[in-house]
Amino acid sequence: YIVSAIALFLLFIAGFNFVNLTTARSTRRAKEVGMRMTVGASKGLIRWQFIGESIILAGVSALLSLLLVEMLMPWYNNLLGLSLSLYNKESAIIGLSIPFFVVLFGLLAGLYPAFFLSSFKPIRVLKADFGGVKSKPIIRNALVTIQFTVSSVLIIATSILFMQLDHLKNKELGLNTNNLLVAPVNGDKMWQRAEIIKEALKEIPEVEDVAISTDVPGNGFTQNGYKVEGVEDHIMIRALGIDYDYINIIGARIKHGRNLSQLFPSDENAVLVNETLVKKVGWTDPIGKKIVREKEFTVVGVVEDFHYMSLHTEIEPLVMFLPFDYFFMWSPRVHIRIKEGMLG
Repeated sequence: YIVSAIALFLLFIAGFNFVNLTTARSTRRAKEVGMRMTVGASKGLIRWQFIGESIILAGVSALLSLLLVEMLMPWYNNLLGLSLSLYNKESAIIGLSIPFFVVLFGLLAGLYPAFFLSSFKPIRVLKADFGGVKSKPIIRNALVTIQFTVSSVLIIATSILFMQLDHLKNKELGLNTNNLLVAPVNGDKMWQRAEIIKEALKEIPEVEDVAISTDVPGNGFTQNGYKVEGVEDHIMIRALGIDYDYINIIGARIKHGRNLSQLFPSDENAVLVNETLVKKVGWTDPIGKKIVREKEFTVVGVVEDFHYMSLHTEIEPLVMFLPFDYFFMWSPRVHIRIKEGMLG
């Protein structure tokens, strides 16, 4: 919607430019209009002539714009990480509407110049007396004012857009998503199948590592009430089921304690928490603290905060543990880290 709004603004600016330039250069075509009216051309015919010229100019502009879009599309897709194309169903629908918009904007842009030029008095024009054919300053000044206002808005919006893109590209997320693929596993016995898939993927030379979780950063993890040691009331905490390799594969960092490990059988009842949770409950020494939901868990590590939801929201308390009965209702996500250079 934002890009469409910008496109409409640009079209209106182009239309205002066309009107201003046409009226400003009206004296160059004044004699043509005078001669045509002298030999019998009606005002209506002259108006349609200029409107037709405007529509033809809009049509040529549309063709040139399509050519530029085709040339610049690869660069634009690469800049924003998109895969837009002129050759799909949606683009075909838009393409069918182009003639309508060509006529519409050609008509709107040419309407005022057509009426203005057709208002010339043949006798005055042929005598080179243009005193009575000047456009009204109010209209032209209004168009210029609107044009500069819209241009200023577009410049500001473009600057903000580039700052936002730069922010998205360089924002420290606290995790590494490069060369990381995620595939959901659905159907019967999905967790058992996910483990089989994980082991099979590890045998592929191009695969660096594989892990399983109940969700993907960016989706916003499930949230439930937990009883936390040192806090009287239950608090709402985001939860994520992970396996032993998950923290390593997403590039998260352990700030205190250790990661979940198969070397510790008791880790089936252990959890990792993020820094935000530690700060919220006021733990000074979080290792060994208890968290209860359906069963009791022991905190063995604190993970540095990473963004697992939209950047528009603040990082919320998070607890991560090995999947147990509660999580087996969720479809597992297999995370696949591809070796550097293997994705092209």
